[in-house]
Amino acid sequence: MFGLGKKKKSSARGFAAVSIQPDGVAVACVDRSQDTPQLRLCRHYPVSAPTTLDEVLRAVAGERALTGYPVSTVLGAGDFSLLLLEKPPVADEELRGAVQWKIRDLIDFPVEEAVIDVLGIPGGRSDMVYVVAARQDVVRGQIQRLEQAGFALEVVDIPEMAQRNLAGLLPEDEGGVAMLSLRGGDGLFTITRGGTLYLSRRLDTGLDALLPGEGFEVSDTEGGDEGEVLSLDVVSAEQQQLLDGVVLEIQRSLDYYESHFGQPPVGTLVLGPTARSVAGLQDYLTANLAARVRGLDLAEVLQVPAEVDRAQQGRCLIAIGAALRVAGDAGAGS
Repeated sequence: MFGLGKKKKSSARGFAAVSIQPDGVAVACVDRSQDTPQLRLCRHYPVSAPTTLDEVLRAVAGERALTGYPVSTVLGAGDFSLLLLEKPPVADEELRGAVQWKIRDLIDFPVEEAVIDVLGIPGGRSDMVYVVAARQDVVRGQIQRLEQAGFALEVVDIPEMAQRNLAGLLPEDEGGVAMLSLRGGDGLFTITRGGTLYLSRRLDTGLDALLPGEGFEVSDTEGGDEGEVLSLDVVSAEQQQLLDGVVLEIQRSLDYYESHFGQPPVGTLVLGPTARSVAGLQDYLTANLAARVRGLDLAEVLQVPAEVDRAQQGRCLIAIGAALRVAGDAGAGS
């Protein structure tokens, strides 16, 4: 997304990525020197007193598996705006300047204080673009913090593009695929086709909201017994309302993608791995959506170390997606 203009040459074909999260730091490193990308590092470092975030970042930066890899970092959901706009009728080299005027009233800080990137979207009734806008001081602060910790930082990315990178590995991406990932406080829904991000929706519902109560059982282990399957007669009214909201948002997004962009219907919704298992969620979505719903183990598309289970994949999912960035590609998060 926001490149730092560095010309360092890496000895490895791949990227590392660092994602600062509310409960810690997720780090991933992906090597692309083989036909199937290799996940060389996938780890979540908790941050709790008396250890500080900066101390944890310094420890992460010292990981030998990161040596020789350029590094990207991922902005938090509240650190930027992602806006879908009609593309101004200007040359590509004038695009960033043109969208500044269009977003002036759409962001809650002066546009002069924003750092901006633009993503093109093919197809549709009219040319559309995604505009990424973040406060300069927020981006600079994250860059400074990571570089002081010892990271060879090259790119500042966003979760939507990290998830795009993951979806681009799926066989369904060729014809269009939806992907849903859930974290503690929120969720992220995307639709991609051919490696292009067409649609993104941020969901207010996350694992913390779904898991409390009587309706869901949480498994202590991944694989094998994953707890009781969701039964609608034991779901609380609050959980039912949350689930219905998720289904409605997904269905509206699928319909919008098909009608606005003139694309064929999305046939598959892929559920990303989660840090805590939500038994029955796949069954619930299958019963309420026309699309096929399936879960994802990243071992389907990456070489994943045996010790990295689906819970660890879930904790580091956005970092893994950011580490799948292809060096040299243009555009935000490419």
